Amino acid sequence: MMKAFRLTLTVLFFIALPLLAQNEWEWQNPVPQGNQIFTMQALDANTVYAAGNASTFMRSTDGGNNWEVIHNIYDNDIGDFEEIHFVDANTGWGVGDGDRIAKTTDGGASWSVIQTFTFSSYNTVYFLDQNVGWTAGNGAQIYKTLDGGATWSPSPVTQSNFINDIYFADASNGWAVGNIGIIYRTTDGGASWSEIQNGGATLFSVYFINANVGYASGAFGTILQSTDGGATWTPLTTGTTSEAFYEVHFIDSNNGVACGTNGYIATTSDGGANWTSQLSNTIDFLYAAQMLDATNMAVAGSRGFITTSSDLGQSWSAFTSRATASQMNVIKFIDTNTGYAAGSDGEILQTLDGGATWTNVSSAAGDIVDIGIPDANSAYFLSFNSELLRTFDNGVSFDTVDVNSGSSTYTKCSFPTATTGYVLGFRDHVAKSTDNGSTWTQINSGGTNEFMIDLHFIDENTGWLAGNNGVLLHTTDGGVNWTSITTPSAETIGQIYFSSINSGWLVAGNDLYRTTDGGVNWTLINASSSAPTVNRFTILDENNIWVFGRTTGFASLFFTNDGGATWTEEKLPTGSDGRDLTVLDTNHGWVCDAAGNIMKRTLTPVGIEEINTPGQIASFELFSNYPNPFNPETSIRFSLKERGRTILTIYNIAGQKVRTLVDEDLSIGTFEIRWNGRDAANNKVASGIYLYRLENNNAYQTRRMMLLK
Repeated sequence: MMKAFRLTLTVLFFIALPLLAQNEWEWQNPVPQGNQIFTMQALDANTVYAAGNASTFMRSTDGGNNWEVIHNIYDNDIGDFEEIHFVDANTGWGVGDGDRIAKTTDGGASWSVIQTFTFSSYNTVYFLDQNVGWTAGNGAQIYKTLDGGATWSPSPVTQSNFINDIYFADASNGWAVGNIGIIYRTTDGGASWSEIQNGGATLFSVYFINANVGYASGAFGTILQSTDGGATWTPLTTGTTSEAFYEVHFIDSNNGVACGTNGYIATTSDGGANWTSQLSNTIDFLYAAQMLDATNMAVAGSRGFITTSSDLGQSWSAFTSRATASQMNVIKFIDTNTGYAAGSDGEILQTLDGGATWTNVSSAAGDIVDIGIPDANSAYFLSFNSELLRTFDNGVSFDTVDVNSGSSTYTKCSFPTATTGYVLGFRDHVAKSTDNGSTWTQINSGGTNEFMIDLHFIDENTGWLAGNNGVLLHTTDGGVNWTSITTPSAETIGQIYFSSINSGWLVAGNDLYRTTDGGVNWTLINASSSAPTVNRFTILDENNIWVFGRTTGFASLFFTNDGGATWTEEKLPTGSDGRDLTVLDTNHGWVCDAAGNIMKRTLTPVGIEEINTPGQIASFELFSNYPNPFNPETSIRFSLKERGRTILTIYNIAGQKVRTLVDEDLSIGTFEIRWNGRDAANNKVASGIYLYRLENNNAYQTRRMMLLK
């Protein structure tokens, strides 16, 4: 047996290490992630896996109290994980949206599609061991594999309804449930299926404690119980007929949990004879529930919400850290530390640490549709219902004025200076203020009678107004007079931006155009074969441009650093539609989306892989740190298979060395190192993503961790 022990280390010298870097996007609101969680599986009382929207896969090793995001980059091959099932800590399968099944053999770090079928979606997958498994979805077939998913054989069922869940108690006895209350049963391992029930509330989940006793849950507060192997089913009284139960799970013959719509959780300690509703502290839909032992349970669902209970549901602890659940419409940053995000329900969030933490600092009566930031201290927040919130002291205090200059609704604002601002209202209504937004006067808007969508000013006099049918207007006297500019398309102009009187960009339809002569000539800049269609864009300079759009399939974020000649997809970890993007430089950018999520663009060192191939790390194994995220310290464990010089180093996300924890000759064994969140000078480091890299005998491996304060 290899010897395990703990090392206590003193501070070593700080040595800068230059590294190439690539950009990626990390979660900031919420932490650790904000995608919906559709499925959860407890391997034991401590090890829990969860998965869901946008290929998200997470792992907990302490009963759901702390979670590590293992896989969180949208995979076009997988799509959303509808359900996962593992037979051990490493080997598992997942069904993705569409027609595909994916498999992992490394605990969810990487996934590969192993099968594609002809029907439109999979909803469920269940494996008995490494080889034998079943899957089903939309279609009159339940499929079985005997070789780990390499090949599948269909078994027909009587109805073509959606099958939402499958469960097997052993190699022979299994059950499937689905829409319109359908229940199927097999006693021959899925070679044939008998229809037990057809009609009633849609059923979403089925679970059997043994070959005889099982439960199914569904719409209208439905929980059914069977005590004869699924031959007959009895409805239980659950205390609700309005909420749906998406999952029911039991740990033994007495203790169970069910979760569903509007944050509803119910628990039982008498085998389902009585159910008690529990306060989950959320109104989000809850899709996944697992009993870990007789008193501990974990529940998860919409917006990445995860909650755990250690007293059979009497009290709950939420793991996800979220500043808001509202849709974010707009995000703006003053510098690399200070920024604002705002959206539906009038919520205004502020960060003073680059997005590591967000605070709700004010709110409007209606949805915030735009933000104007003319200088380091001033910010204006325009609501749809004509309310304008202002701060002149960097968010310390706010006041409210009513634009109310002839339009009841407003959609855009532009504040080129702290005193002068413009707002765009219904149809072609434009108003102007020259006293910090205190009073507003309706001004001439060109008389086109077209619906205008965007306006932009570069100083108090020079601006543009754009809208339907390719209309683009230009003023140089603060809106007294407007000149029509010929545009390259009659499509609706959805967005305009000018960096100077000559240099500008616009989106017409789904095409992005640029002018360098004030609109006399326009050039299509997303014309290459790799270019996406464009919904919205952000300009850093003439070369560096980001757009929300798509090439095929899923809408995503794309980047060009050569003015549009070539484009690269920058995959976002969110499964929700991006609403706004702000960029300060190529290393600092932020995105907000329709689910209230916020992500930051960061640098990751190239040449350091988070999880390297087995050949690269043959001499050792580097484990995930615990806890992760952490505050104030975390443990890093590794196992050496060969004696040799061993170096364990902490880097920040920019690739700069923070601290060396180990640099010495170590023998074969398992080691655990604690990092206290301090750098080589013993200073506390800031919140954020950090990398820890282990080197041994010319092999290396790097993993990621997050410090939260």
